Amino acid sequence: MTPWNPAIFSKNIPKECQDRIAGFQQEGHKILCIAFPAEGGNRWSVITNKGFFNRGIPDECHDKMREFHKAGEKVIWVAFPPAGGNRWSVITDKGFFNRNIPDECHNKMQEFHKAGNRVVSVSFPPAGGNRWSVITASTFFNRGIPDECHDKMREFQQKGEKVISVGFPFAGRTRYSIITRNGEFFNRNSPGGCHRVMRAMSNSGVGQLAMIGFHPSGAYVIVSDADPAGKPQPALTSSGKTFSIDDYAANLKAQLDSKTCKYGFMVRYKSAMRAWAAGPKRTADNPPEQRFSVFHWFNPASVTKTITAVALLHVIHKKGLTIEEKIYKWLPKAWNIPDSFKTISVKELLHHTSGIRSGVLTYDELKDMVEAGINLKDKQVPEYQNTNYALARIVVAYLNGHKSSNADQASATAQNFIKYCQANIFDPLGIPGVEWKPDADDPTEFYPNPPGDSAGTSYGDWSLRPGSAGVHLSLAELSLFVAKLADTDVLLPQAMRTQMDNEGLGLGKHGSGKGEYYSKGGYFPGSKNGGAELHSVIAKYTNGVQLALVYNGDSATAQFDMEKAYNDAWK
Repeated sequence: MTPWNPAIFSKNIPKECQDRIAGFQQEGHKILCIAFPAEGGNRWSVITNKGFFNRGIPDECHDKMREFHKAGEKVIWVAFPPAGGNRWSVITDKGFFNRNIPDECHNKMQEFHKAGNRVVSVSFPPAGGNRWSVITASTFFNRGIPDECHDKMREFQQKGEKVISVGFPFAGRTRYSIITRNGEFFNRNSPGGCHRVMRAMSNSGVGQLAMIGFHPSGAYVIVSDADPAGKPQPALTSSGKTFSIDDYAANLKAQLDSKTCKYGFMVRYKSAMRAWAAGPKRTADNPPEQRFSVFHWFNPASVTKTITAVALLHVIHKKGLTIEEKIYKWLPKAWNIPDSFKTISVKELLHHTSGIRSGVLTYDELKDMVEAGINLKDKQVPEYQNTNYALARIVVAYLNGHKSSNADQASATAQNFIKYCQANIFDPLGIPGVEWKPDADDPTEFYPNPPGDSAGTSYGDWSLRPGSAGVHLSLAELSLFVAKLADTDVLLPQAMRTQMDNEGLGLGKHGSGKGEYYSKGGYFPGSKNGGAELHSVIAKYTNGVQLALVYNGDSATAQFDMEKAYNDAWK
């Protein structure tokens, strides 16, 4: 079985644990619980619906789990108190066994068990002592955990949301994560990126989240109880043939396996989603070593342009304007704008028919380019130029109320644009804190193929030159963006989305019949990035199939053919 559903996400956990999780998934296991003893390092326990694997945990704990397994009891949970040593709690589908946990915790678990209230999880805050949370099939009991955490669990319970797990990062204080049966969750001061990934897993169709395991180092793993194979695909037929989303995913995988440094994709059709990722987010020579996943954000190059187009169309619609508006009205008054440039419309800017013949991106460069004017004859011949979308950010900023009184116009216009995208694109999609530059501590790196000892690149900081590229999103988030743009009015009304397609504004039309689609590609050349070549694409087929994909490798070796992968999925 191919585990197309990305039901697990991990950040910086021990590599052997990462590999064991991946192995279990490929063998068709559903991960139930992942836990880490307080001593840290390469110590962990992975529990699945078919078994478990332990590394470096107390011998007695391992032996007890084996004993339960041999007796026909299914181990579902293990937890380790922060004091370390031979302290642990193993929970099965029929009971539990505790060693050296707080007496009151043990007694409360016994009390629940005797009353027929099955215990499903237990957790211990890092402060230690008599602090714990026991969750049963119907209720919970807390002792010494942060007051706010207890209150939030009660709040969920009062709303009818059944709490199924709570986790406490090792950093301590008021840090916790609560997950409920119906898909709700609440995080307070969770480790970097944790909340955003949980949002992406929930919103992209992975399924119900189940638990978070926190490692003493600050690493973590997020577990979903979703079916690893993904939801069944609704039927899609045309001219006597049937489309298979599983075949499409398998075709993409077959094309890119062993031919790239890394790749990932997310395919969807209605309620069905299939995803895959392979290769390193970071290598052993560029630690921390991690596998790439569809939840790691990165700069997708010119795929960013579709987001910029949506931002400009959104503010145009908001102001009651049209795509025929001339953009000079929303450029800095201090710029000396020649008559030739005053002819450029929003539509021409986004369709690369503006007549601009320049590759500049920064504020000062854009000023010089505008003041130099254009050759009006150049408007008759479309020419793809990144500058069109760099200039679009200035137009968005002024339409959004930017004031020329700001001392640093470059920074002020860029930040206005970024904030507009966050408020009107990413917030409605449930994507918090989107940056236009790499993570300061743990960016996704791209490499030559093979990477060797390369330090990799994340393609730089675009926070002062956003628009043509530079947004940092994961494949799951890009897939969500495509889905909401294609199928809903969340980002743009239907009339504006139709104009976007018909006029080629941030998307291009390709194919025909059942293979007709709108897409945008992205590319960073290896020749300018130490051999690290990136190719990305988002696509929405007119029949509802959608794709978000990236690969790190040269196109000549990869021989990637999206249309062939799609066409071969029709049988």
